[in-house]
Amino acid sequence: MIQEAIRSLIESKLNDNTASKKFIVGSYAYLEDEGKEFVYSVKNGYTVIDTNYIPSMMVFTCDYQAIPMQINGDASISLTFLLEAREQADLKTDLETLDELVAKVVGNYEVITDGIKTYYSVWNMSALIPAGLTDPINGVRYVQIQTTIYVGFSDTNYFGNQYAYKLNGTSVTPYSSGAGRFNEENLPHALGTYEAKGLNETSSVTFTMTFYINSFLSAIVDTFALDTYNMQTVFQLSETTPTRTATNFSVLIKKAEYSTDLGEKATVTLTFYKSFVAYSA
Repeated sequence: MIQEAIRSLIESKLNDNTASKKFIVGSYAYLEDEGKEFVYSVKNGYTVIDTNYIPSMMVFTCDYQAIPMQINGDASISLTFLLEAREQADLKTDLETLDELVAKVVGNYEVITDGIKTYYSVWNMSALIPAGLTDPINGVRYVQIQTTIYVGFSDTNYFGNQYAYKLNGTSVTPYSSGAGRFNEENLPHALGTYEAKGLNETSSVTFTMTFYINSFLSAIVDTFALDTYNMQTVFQLSETTPTRTATNFSVLIKKAEYSTDLGEKATVTLTFYKSFVAYSA
């Protein structure tokens, strides 16, 4: 079941954190006759809520798109984390581990293996939102933090960010992109007393791409804003696709547009220009 495969991936992303905090992702259950709460995990069975891990309750919904000969779907995974509220320092550490999850999910793509079936997937998530305190559970009061993870998957179609990019060797995460090629007409022209044909020297390629901003791209944007940018700086842009190893392009950056919305990751749109006149490939 792809539900269990995604649940397992979320748990592994949570447990891979610098504070070595452990999470168990499952569904919430309550046994009234025993007066006990549990997190039910497909992998681990029933586990009593206690203080040696962070319980994470999950509600998994999935919509499948009816396309012949394909399996495509969009999964929404609503998560509620119970962070122990007795010590401020412990709560702060728990919150920091959740911040690490954001970097692993937003813009992530990976192959999901579900038995003999392979899916291509793309991930995103909503903000981490406080949702109040619980009643005491096993004598402990917990702070609730909620979020929703979104996973689009397909056994046939690739997603846009399957294409990985580096600029001068630094990984840059694409948000959207497009490419176009423009050539002047390859007309004969005079070369001394002879007519020269071909060798179109003004062939050029432009790429307009939007990336999530990082410190490397921020430095480029800053020099644009300060009008100190050297317009003749040549960058190496590499592109790797699921079916092709890295292809390198020598490019100039002719335009940079920076944008940010409150609560969202900042992005920068760069216009790359490759001209056989300006420099060699």
